[in-house]
Amino acid sequence: MAVETFDPIIRLFWEGRCRSHWHEGPRRIYDCLLDYVSAGEYELAIGGVRHVLTTGSVTIVPPGIRSEGRVGTGRSAVRHCIHFSWNSDYIGRMPPLQTHADEPFRTEVAHPVPPAIAARLPLVWRAEPGDFLAMQLRTLLNALRKNQEHAPLQLWPVLRYLLALNEKPAFSAATTSAAKAVFDVKSFIDTHYYEEIGYGDFCELTQMSQSYLCEIFHHIVGTPPALYLNDVRLQHARRLLREEKLSIKQIARTIGVRDANYFARLFHKRFGVTPSAYRSSH
Repeated sequence: MAVETFDPIIRLFWEGRCRSHWHEGPRRIYDCLLDYVSAGEYELAIGGVRHVLTTGSVTIVPPGIRSEGRVGTGRSAVRHCIHFSWNSDYIGRMPPLQTHADEPFRTEVAHPVPPAIAARLPLVWRAEPGDFLAMQLRTLLNALRKNQEHAPLQLWPVLRYLLALNEKPAFSAATTSAAKAVFDVKSFIDTHYYEEIGYGDFCELTQMSQSYLCEIFHHIVGTPPALYLNDVRLQHARRLLREEKLSIKQIARTIGVRDANYFARLFHKRFGVTPSAYRSSH
């Protein structure tokens, strides 16, 4: 079953240590929650099913389902929690983050989850030290701590990777080297997006053919490398339009696009407005 497209929007991020005897719940949330345990151990019951979450555990809890967490005696857990929506359909719905499980849950204002994705939730997985998921989570958390605008772009491959675990068994067993190649290309794009880079650079970096690289990159990140590069560039362009007094042509060149007209077409296709109109409204 193919996973529907999504464009995650982060609603809230928090992280901290939950100490001995800490107890949360029972509750139901109005958006989705990604919960990552970077150290320690705690118990999380999702829909009545108890999970012992240890270092590296990642969970996605959907809206409306009862959950309850606790830390045992003498234990603690370092948690990193991201409340997010899969797309912008939640706009106009401003519910609280959560409600106690014995209180009414307003389904009509819960943030919607695409049906193909909802069928896979809740999700519980464990990231191994040094694997693609662990590296990508570290990148995501660093972006969130710095309040970087492109943080949702870092959340996207994390979600896509987790969803893909059950999508293609042949790929979910992909070698560590293949996953690392995807991470290397993605990191290269994130740091060199303003240069004239393309598949020649990506293939040289990974020593993979373009077709195979596209296939595994699309499987893990959710889009081919070229489209991911465009999205990174456009997110930076949007920031420059708000914060800098550069011309449209200068902004295009700053993000690595040499043709200002082509940049304008890309921007309009991605955000539904021209660069000039976006700048005027912000």
